[in-house]
Parts: sequence; structure tokens; C-alpha cells
Amino acid sequence: MLRLLLLFLALSACSGTPQATLVQEEPERELAEDPQFQMARLFDELLQGRMSESQRVRYEQDCAAMPHASVFCFTVSNRKKLMDLTQEVARDAKPKKTYSSPVRPRFSPKNQVLNWNELRGASVGSVLKGLPKRSSAKLHALKTRALRETECPNRAAIAIAACLEDQLPAGVTFEEIGRLYEKGGSCNEDSATERELALTRAGLMYYAGAQYSFAKEALQKSTKLPGTFVARALYWLYRTEHKLGQNEAAKESLQLLKNKYPFSFHSLVAVTAEGRDPGELLSRKGNASTKRSKHELDLNLLIEQVEILHRFGFDLSAAMVLNWAVALSKGSTEPEVLLYIAELKREQGDYKSKISILSEVLYQNPDLISRTTMELYFPKVLFPVFEKNALGVDPYFLLAIARRESAFDPKAVSSANARGLLQVLPSTGRRVFRKRPDLFDPDTNIEVGAKYVEELIKKTQGQVHLALASYNAGPGKVAQWARTYPTEDPILFTDLIPFKETREYVGSVLRNYYWYRRIHQSDTPLPQGKLLELAIAEKD
Repeated sequence: MLRLLLLFLALSACSGTPQATLVQEEPERELAEDPQFQMARLFDELLQGRMSESQRVRYEQDCAAMPHASVFCFTVSNRKKLMDLTQEVARDAKPKKTYSSPVRPRFSPKNQVLNWNELRGASVGSVLKGLPKRSSAKLHALKTRALRETECPNRAAIAIAACLEDQLPAGVTFEEIGRLYEKGGSCNEDSATERELALTRAGLMYYAGAQYSFAKEALQKSTKLPGTFVARALYWLYRTEHKLGQNEAAKESLQLLKNKYPFSFHSLVAVTAEGRDPGELLSRKGNASTKRSKHELDLNLLIEQVEILHRFGFDLSAAMVLNWAVALSKGSTEPEVLLYIAELKREQGDYKSKISILSEVLYQNPDLISRTTMELYFPKVLFPVFEKNALGVDPYFLLAIARRESAFDPKAVSSANARGLLQVLPSTGRRVFRKRPDLFDPDTNIEVGAKYVEELIKKTQGQVHLALASYNAGPGKVAQWARTYPTEDPILFTDLIPFKETREYVGSVLRNYYWYRRIHQSDTPLPQGKLLELAIAEKD
């Protein structure tokens, strides 16, 4: 300990910090005499690169010789491993981009498929890229061959189904597309998630075509796949069983949906349809978060370091160590400890990581849902700024969009160059604002975003699910989908949207909006008449 303290003093002198400044006032004198502050400052010098090479080597040697002299010595000795682990976790979490070459079907003069085995074994993306877009006869020849196939895999069936959706509702039936998705999903040797997507899509197509028995069979397969998120499949299974008059089975499906995904969009829709209050979740008594793990002792050291660094204002270093703690907190870490880590993320203003941690914890441990954890999960960030610039749009609605779009990062930039809290494109900003706005300024971004949202709500006659789909994918795409999927049921239309990102976006924002209002303003009327009620109205 003494050698580490002496090293700290030497570093302070080398950095040109006059010792007199530490004793000019009583609080500063007390701080300078605090061993934890001295150790924290020494550690901060290391992480922020303000040590010389010789000083760093000496610091690491001291920690190796006296590992218990400072709580920071664990990280000093394991910094490289922690950095590597963090990078590995980040790589695993990043969506994998697959670049597949087109696999094109070859046909005989009579439109017989000549390379079928190659097609059915290729990836969905490769087949989809190679399919003829305008030859109805060839597409239907492929459809017939895919439906006749009895061997696995049959990924081509999924690609053909996706391509043929463009011909709905006149050129092909919902039932035919449902059969293709079911063929491919039942026979797909890829991940359970890919199979779930195909089988749920099959169930939705059958449901849209009023083939309810087929819909139930496909959706039951989907809900039984392990390790997948099946809230959508459970919801449509519940709806399908109601259509079939199987009310007891529908109750069981609804109960399973509520138990597994109690605050999800589809649970909100189903519970509301039953005339019950989803906000009952908020009456639960929350369990206090546990600040230390019984299993991950190294994690406890990192958490303690974050607390000390944050207390003394070394926030950049605290953020670095907290990122290492998140990377280390896999495996046997108790969910209550993860809740505390999420609270630390909130204190640092890292809402994206906080929301990500809470999403995983609360979906896997629904017993931890309470008003306290829901307020953490739906943070009321910059709300006065949203209120000031909402321009007649409900500020909670804008808050719900910002949570999904940027996780409240005013400097966020997407791959499409959308910017700021509400992820506004510069071209949209110039058109709506009539000048070049600073989209990284929260006030300006919210004002521009609010104007655009209001414009979309008016264009869609207050149909919020269409307005949100337009905000994400563009009004042109939504107009095209409205022709392809002619339904007045807003939930069915939302879940039939062919872009995975957009259909999840609409449900996510509506879910956010409900919970923001339910948590913070449960007794106030909804804006613009029935803005949310329209989106969750049942049309059966």
C-alpha cells in the first residue's frame, strides 16, 4: 500500500499538479488524505493514459507483488483480459452480416426446375437474391416444386414464399404462401429462431386467409421451439383458438403469453382485449437489487471500483470499468446484481446498455417486474425538452420513439445517416424545417421529429400503426403494404409487415408508449382521441 501511495504522489508531482492545491480548502485536504481517493486517482491515471511507460510498469509490478493492497489491483493485473473479453462480447452481440451470392434457378423450356437440389439446400438469402421477380410462370413452377418436396432442408420454400408475397392478394393466395413458409420452417435445419420466424409467418398467412386450423398447427409448432421469443406466435395462437371456438385452449395460450412476456406489446393487446388492466404489474412489490454477487467474486471487485471511481468524479474510468463488468457478468451472475449494474449504467447516462441489460433480465425473470424496475426500463429522459418541443404531439409518444430510435443518445447516427434523439434524416429535416437544422441539438431534433410525426399521423387519418411504419420504412412502402395485405385489423397488418425491423419497431414503440403513459400519467386521457386504443383495437 505504501509503495502505491508513494507512486501516486510521484505521479501528481510529474503531472504538474501543485500539492498546495490539495490543501487550499478543508474538503480538498480531506480528499487528499483519503487512501481510496489516492488509489482511485492513480488508477484513473493508468486508464486515461497519463502514465509514462516506466510508471505503468512499476504500477503493474506493485500490484503483482501486493494484489490486495488496492481494490484496483485486480483490474491492473487483468486489464488486457478484460479488454479482450469486452471486445469478444461486443462482437458476439453485433448482428452478423451475411453476404451470400445469388443462387439462380435454371428452367427447362417447359419451366421444369433443373437445379432444385441446389436451391433447396442453399441459404434463404441466396435463393431470394436469385429468384426471377417478374416471371409469374417460373415463380409458380418453383412454388409447385417446393410444396411437393418431402426431403430436408427446404430453405427455398421460405425464399419463394417471401418473393410471392408481392403478388398478394390477387396473384397468389394467403394459404399457398402459408404452406410454403410451413414447409420451409418445419424442415429448416438452421437456428430455432429462423424456424420460429418462418412458422409464425406461416400461421399469420393462414390466419389472414381464414384457414384457422392450419394456422393453429403452424403456430403450435412455433411456440414449442426452445430458446426463442414467441410472444407474437402465442398471441396469434390465442386469437386463432378463439376463432375456432376453443375458448379453454385460448385461455391457456393467453395465460402462457402473460406469464412469459408480461409487458410485451402482444400481451398488452391481448390483456386489453380481455378487458383487464395490464398495469396490474405496477402494483407488485419490487425486490431490492443486490449489489454483490455470491458467485462472481471478480465481478464484485469491478463493481466496487465503479462505485469508488464514480464517487470521486472519475467518470470516464468508471464507465470503462463498468463496461468490463457487463462483459464479465455472464453465466451465473444473479439477476438482482444485473439490476444493480443497470442502475449504475443509468447513473452514467448510458441508457442503451441499461435498457439492453434490463430487457434480458426482465424477460428471463418476470418475477422481478415491479414499478421500480419498470421505471428503470422506461426511463423518463429529457422529458421537459420533449414537452417544450412536442408541438401538439403527445410528448410521451415522442419519448417512446426516442427510446427505440436512439436510446436517448442525442449524438446517435444510424447507418442511413439518421441523426439525434428521434433519428431524423437530414433530408427530412430540411423538408420539414425548411432550413438546415442542427439535428444533434435535442430541442431542434425533437421539434423536427414532432413535426414529421404529426404530418404522418394526419396522412394516415390517425392510424398510429401506419404512421409509425411510415416513420421507420417510409410512406411509399406502407402504401404498398396496404395494397398487399388488405386488412382493417391493425395488429394483423402490423405483424404481416414483411420487413422484420419495421414490424418489430411498430410494436416496440406502441409498447413503450403504453407503459410510459401507464407509469407516469395513468389517469390522463389519451391524446387525439383514441391514438393508442385504435392501435390495439380487436377486429374479430
